[in-house]
Amino acid sequence: MTEYTAALKQVADAASQAAQEVAPALHHAADRVSEMASDGMSAIRQGSRQCRDQMARASSCTVSHIRQHPTQTIVIAALLGATAVALLSLLRRR
Repeated sequence: MTEYTAALKQVADAASQAAQEVAPALHHAADRVSEMASDGMSAIRQGSRQCRDQMARASSCTVSHIRQHPTQTIVIAALLGATAVALLSLLRRR
């Protein structure tokens, strides 16, 4: 039984030593994953901000164009609506 106990102690000591050797690498990996997640979230926030800014500029340009050329805007809208109705009626016939 003492051989069995000695073998178990040897295995336990080896496992403890392996855990002590691996722990710093695991902590480093966890820190790196956390850093990458933070960088990813920052990139998402920046992309979202840029998208909002571009949408605001597009909206402003659209409003400006409508104010400067109201008749042209109405004609274009009417033509787009007529084209959409024509396409839908063609698709329904098939």
